[in-house]
Amino acid sequence: MECYHCGSDLYIGGDHDIEDLDTGGDGIVTNLSCSNEDCNTHVEIYHHFNNEEEKTKHFTEGFHSGDWESDN
Repeated sequence: MECYHCGSDLYIGGDHDIEDLDTGGDGIVTNLSCSNEDCNTHVEIYHHFNNEEEKTKHFTEGFHSGDWESDN
């Protein structure tokens, strides 16, 4: 995945449960940082689960699948 500002690669800083953020939601937030030290861009991607089945499927198959894996 490329940085929206400079086009350099973004790298994953970690995944966290949205529940841990006390937002009242259920899902995950992924933290990304730009590999270009001069850019200093940080991105958070929120994925909310609509139901327990979606949550179970997501955790069973992994956080990142499909095209995302090919970028990392």
